[in-house]
Amino acid sequence: MDVQSAAALLAWRLVGLYDRGEAVGVDAVERRTAEGTLFGWLGAEYDLQLGPEAEQVLAPRLRRLCEDTDPRRQFGVAHNGLALLLAWSLALQQPDDDAP
Repeated sequence: MDVQSAAALLAWRLVGLYDRGEAVGVDAVERRTAEGTLFGWLGAEYDLQLGPEAEQVLAPRLRRLCEDTDPRRQFGVAHNGLALLLAWSLALQQPDDDAP
């Protein structure tokens, strides 16, 4: 699975959570992303499953975004970690030269 397809799948799954009013702190998402436990946590907490191939493609790229970007400054996200994941998903769908 390519990065853009995996990121689009994540975005679609996040829309449903966001529509239900789910929220989690930005710090919690950043911590789980940095630790490499994001997808296990999303599955356990929200029953959000992408499949091993998509998760394997996304995990290192999300970790890099977590390390290299400022959520508030670059994406306008300060409160909801699910919004941050959605912003990261959208960023990963851009051609490489346009990504933050």
